[in-house]
Amino acid sequence: MASTVIPLADLGSYPMNQLADAYAFDHYCHLRIDLLAPEGPIERRLPASDATRLGPAVRWMITGMPQMQSDLGLALAAPITLTLTGPGGGVWTIAPAGNEITVSEGASSACVADVSSNGHSFVNWGTKRSPWSEHCKVTGNQAVAAKFLDALNII
Repeated sequence: MASTVIPLADLGSYPMNQLADAYAFDHYCHLRIDLLAPEGPIERRLPASDATRLGPAVRWMITGMPQMQSDLGLALAAPITLTLTGPGGGVWTIAPAGNEITVSEGASSACVADVSSNGHSFVNWGTKRSPWSEHCKVTGNQAVAAKFLDALNII
C-alpha cells in the first residue's frame, strides 16, 4: 500500500509513502519561514535545523521539482548541479528533458554550472519566498543557472 501512487492535484502523483515528506515540508516551510522571524512576524528562538526536520522537506522539494512545473525544462538549456550543504543536504543533477526536467542524485560531468546553498535557504528561495540570488553561489555558466533559478517555484 505504501507504494500506491496517488494524484495530488497540481502537485503531481506520488507514492503514498512520500506523503509524510509533503507534510514535513508544509510544517517546516510555514512554521520556520512564513511565521518565524526574520521572514515572518513572530520572534522566537528555535533549535537549529537538523536532518530530522529539514531532510524530509528537502526530499519533498527535490522529488516534486519535475512534477510541480511541467514546463521547467524550457528554462534549462543544459544540466546543472544543485549542491545543498548542512542538514538535508546533498548533490543532485538537474537536466532538461524536453519541456520537463529530470533530477538525479549526484553530480554529472555534463553539468555547466553548480548552484550551492544550504538546505534551509533552499526551502526559502526554492519556493520564491526570497530571491535565490540572496542565498546561492553559482559557479560555471551563470546565464544557464540564472534562467532556471528565475523560473523555479516549488509549491
